[in-house]
Amino acid sequence: MREAGRRGVVKKSLVTLLAVASCASTCAVALAQDAPAANQGTVVGTVEVHYQAAKGLFGKMSDSTRSRKWLFRVAQSQDRGAGYRVQAKFEVREGAPHPFTLTLPAGSYRFVDAENRLSGGVESQSAPLDAQFEVTPGETVYVGRLLLYVRSVVVSAAAAVDVVDCHDVDLGSIHASEPASAPVTVAGTALLRINRGDGDEAPPPFAGCESPRAP
Repeated sequence: MREAGRRGVVKKSLVTLLAVASCASTCAVALAQDAPAANQGTVVGTVEVHYQAAKGLFGKMSDSTRSRKWLFRVAQSQDRGAGYRVQAKFEVREGAPHPFTLTLPAGSYRFVDAENRLSGGVESQSAPLDAQFEVTPGETVYVGRLLLYVRSVVVSAAAAVDVVDCHDVDLGSIHASEPASAPVTVAGTALLRINRGDGDEAPPPFAGCESPRAP
């Protein structure tokens, strides 16, 4: 009887361990999915890109084969150098402002660069950026309209960067871009912080939020 009782205890313990192990494999996944969500925040804004082709025949040739889309990349603020890790990216077309929404873990981030493909993707132009923003847990914050003016110099690019507050116009375009979604509730405005170097080009005067400007 004592041996049978021992076997029963062992059997029950084994069942309990299997149940715990099973829960650990499924619950860990749930915790891994839920934990970042509690520590995430969202930033919204728009991006407006204007491009000026290089002068001469080469400029006309490269302009005729390049893409009109620019890929914007985001990294953590402390992640510097060529080997930075991309935390988010999105594409916009040149011309009118295009809305973006980024949901990320809380922390400090920056727009690193914008890349344009040339000659069907064989070559590319890259415009460096250093526009920083903060992500606050559980909040949606408007970070402004990021303005990028690119002047092509053969296969390289000279860029001027600016940010302006077009809160009402931009939020209207963000809502219009996702009509099926619930309206974005913005907790506040914290414009992108543009870090400029001594040799950076100055952006042209801003003409207004309602209409896109020519480069």
